[in-house]
Amino acid sequence: MYKSVINKDIVNKNIMNQNIINVRIYSDKKILNPVLSADEKAVLKVEAELEDGSLAAAADLKVEFLCRTKHSSGKAEVLKVDAAGIVTPLNGGTASIEARVTYGGKTYLSDELMFVVRPFYREYHQTLTMKMFMGMEGWIENSKDLTVVQTFQSALDTIKKIDCLTRGIPKIIYLVGWQEGGHDHMYPSWFEVNHLLRREEDETALQSLKWLINEAEKYNTSVSLHINMNDAYEDSPYFQTYLDNDLLARNKDGSLLTFDFWKDRPMYCVSPTLEWEKGFAKKRIDQFCDMFPELLKSHTIHIDNWVVKSHHDGGPLSPYHNVTIEQDEEVQRKLFHYWRSKGFDVTSEGADHGRTDPKIGLQPMTWWGLKFDPMEIPASLYCGGRVDRHDGDPRFGDSMHGEDIFLRNFGKPDILEGFTDEFCSNTLMWYYLNRLERLRLENDVVYYSEGVVAGCKDGRVLIKKGDMVLRNGDILFVPVLWKEQREIMAYSRRTVHITNALPEEWSDVESVDVFGITQTGVEPLTKGIRVKDGRVELPLQAGRAVVIIPVQ
Repeated sequence: MYKSVINKDIVNKNIMNQNIINVRIYSDKKILNPVLSADEKAVLKVEAELEDGSLAAAADLKVEFLCRTKHSSGKAEVLKVDAAGIVTPLNGGTASIEARVTYGGKTYLSDELMFVVRPFYREYHQTLTMKMFMGMEGWIENSKDLTVVQTFQSALDTIKKIDCLTRGIPKIIYLVGWQEGGHDHMYPSWFEVNHLLRREEDETALQSLKWLINEAEKYNTSVSLHINMNDAYEDSPYFQTYLDNDLLARNKDGSLLTFDFWKDRPMYCVSPTLEWEKGFAKKRIDQFCDMFPELLKSHTIHIDNWVVKSHHDGGPLSPYHNVTIEQDEEVQRKLFHYWRSKGFDVTSEGADHGRTDPKIGLQPMTWWGLKFDPMEIPASLYCGGRVDRHDGDPRFGDSMHGEDIFLRNFGKPDILEGFTDEFCSNTLMWYYLNRLERLRLENDVVYYSEGVVAGCKDGRVLIKKGDMVLRNGDILFVPVLWKEQREIMAYSRRTVHITNALPEEWSDVESVDVFGITQTGVEPLTKGIRVKDGRVELPLQAGRAVVIIPVQ
């Protein structure tokens, strides 16, 4: 009998003579949030595949990691990675990491692995974020009286109805015109609550506002406030203080910069740099947070028209003080960080409106004009809002504002007329797509993770997941993924009869019930529709949203 002897040195030498054909880099997570988890880290793993299909021994590899910031505000570094492959988030934005592997005297590179650092308290890409207009003096032409659109009591009534229409989707509502005088009044003060919005049972309007903030939570809604850090009006109780301390922006000749005239009043401008350097910005924010501690539960604030460039010529706000646009941009970054230190994300009216820097990684959501390449900036890092007043790019989805609906219906019996159409035609699909990773764009078709494909066919938007058609033109059939129990919302702008595949997760479902969605809940429409070969057939009435629920 012969005993075979394997010479390990020869085997190792043969292996080392092979070339690496593929270097793969993995991470246990690719989205990091250092705000919600202060010690958030990611761990990298590298594999090197040899010509014979085996993996090179880790001990034979010399691995270096190359980290590159892709998108951030002010060129801030997004990540750092140590020699052991431990990834630490530094600032908000996107970054890539490559592995450079040396093996057998040769060097190989992996593909880029993309990371997102989103240092935010809230998930805006998974939240219906709206504004609710409360009132304003002079809103009705030739009238100086304050027009009340909603009181704090009626606002809660509206919030309850919205919660029913949206099946309890997470919501943020910023109140516009909550202060004395209503919208665009009293700035730079943020501390006078509109007395006409008070509930009868409360002594002060402030008590009523705090009541609304607390009550709205019961309806999956965080109520916060719409404020302004730029504007200053002569009738504000803070105007003289800001004038005396030379905090207002001035033209080259020393005259006060006037952005515009608002309801026959000059709209002056606070200099971001002067207010910050003299300590008044922190003082104003601190006083605001002390006055409204209930707002901290929402972890969000909306700063309207937050600019660092003149409305007139796009130049610096305060050339008289020799303050540059770059200085104001840097101060704005500091203000984002200061608000965050107080427990607040800051959303704003625009991304690049009146700025040179859209504040990627600092601002999570913009009300208007998200002009980034959506294949480069994920919705989890920066989202709208609306791209425009139409439906944006339906391959990526667009949300709704809500505010225009409340204003359009002012004085009508139903302040929510048209709400269901906007929600179903926009936010419903937007929410679903925002959960997914955008893998590639080919021939105008967007390919998402989980097998979702979004494009157009015969001039209609067509979004599918396998055999299930999520959107076909104006017909929507979308799983309600913010609820624990299984549901599908379906909607059409025209009366149709549809047959559609159910999600794979519904393979055990034999029949479904269909309910109409109303402002007070749901009402039964059709019971016990049989599922045949994983498909369901049902009629949709024009403009009526329904929810499909498995029969237990």
